[in-house]
Amino acid sequence: MAGVILLIAVIIGFIIATIPSTQQSSTGSTVSSSSSPPEQLPEYTPPANFHVFNYLPNHSLRVEVLNPDSGKSVVLVDGVQPLKTKGITKDKVEAHLHQGNIIRIYITDSEGVCKHYTDHVIDNACDQRIKNLHVGMITTRFIGKSTDGLRMSTLADNAIQGHSWLLIHNLTELPIRLNDDIVVAPHSTERYLGYLHQGVTLGMIFKDQDHIYPDFQYLNPHTDLYYGVVSDLRQPLYGPFQLEYSDDCDLDQTLWPFELGQM
Repeated sequence: MAGVILLIAVIIGFIIATIPSTQQSSTGSTVSSSSSPPEQLPEYTPPANFHVFNYLPNHSLRVEVLNPDSGKSVVLVDGVQPLKTKGITKDKVEAHLHQGNIIRIYITDSEGVCKHYTDHVIDNACDQRIKNLHVGMITTRFIGKSTDGLRMSTLADNAIQGHSWLLIHNLTELPIRLNDDIVVAPHSTERYLGYLHQGVTLGMIFKDQDHIYPDFQYLNPHTDLYYGVVSDLRQPLYGPFQLEYSDDCDLDQTLWPFELGQM
């Protein structure tokens, strides 16, 4: 009888001894199964210190930099959405935005059609660099010193506080078709004399038939209207008075005066 009691005691002791190890093993397996790999930190991206501003309402931008010596081009930034801004990191700026290089800009519409829009030559001083690029701006100027002003009186009364004519500049590689009867070829100008050649009245709206540019309303009697301006300086929609036309550039291109804020 004593032997049986001893055997029962040994069995009970063995069972009690194995219960904690079973629980520990079960707990350990639970922790192991619920653990996840360490979180991967995103790759560090240095902050952008150069920005491309897209002023076009319906087209995205791709900006490339062309080295005229080697003939090779690299993509500086792609997918700048309409009316949005996209930054470029410092390493790309230092590698590609050098004096004499050409910034080549392409536009893409909603159907994916890509077209060469314009070129912009980096012609700042060697010890300076541009910090922004504003693409597709519209701006106006009043050029005061012009002999055409002597012959404008015959139409001035019909212009209703506007101007006898408006010189429209196209600074891009693409033609501009405004309203129903105004066509401005690439890199050229068109003198618009108004409806039935009776002057350009204040309040007139210019609509781009190709939907590249937003509508422009003629609210000040400016003499010159510029489409497709690309500059490192933001240009006002209604620009200031200018005494005379600048002689520092090609009359069709007008790059330098825009960069200096004069045109």
